[in-house]
Amino acid sequence: MDVSFIGYEESLITFKASGTIKEGDLVKVSGNGEVAVCEADDVFCGIAVDIRNGYVSVQMKGYAEVSYVETAPDLGYEKLVAGSASAVEAVVESTGSSGTTTAGRTVLVVNKDTTNSKVGIIL
Repeated sequence: MDVSFIGYEESLITFKASGTIKEGDLVKVSGNGEVAVCEADDVFCGIAVDIRNGYVSVQMKGYAEVSYVETAPDLGYEKLVAGSASAVEAVVESTGSSGTTTAGRTVLVVNKDTTNSKVGIIL
């Protein structure tokens, strides 16, 4: 890639870790001031970047590269959810008896690498 987005408006918040969290895991708020690893279809609040002594620094804003599962998200603004603990999945909107399902976090997908199943996103 000819341009780099690394470092763009990175913003980190420290939370207490609930359970085992690894660097690169997608996390969700699980209690007062704490986060846990996402499961499939969870809406993630950020990405774990550093874990020490029961605390985790979570990237809440800025550029990040993450793996994806299923189909590569399109470039541009996309809604994503956790596809696993450390990979995102594009939201497939569906209309059911309760209306259209639109849960997910809207991010800007600025690049995608279909060979390695990774996307560059701006949170």
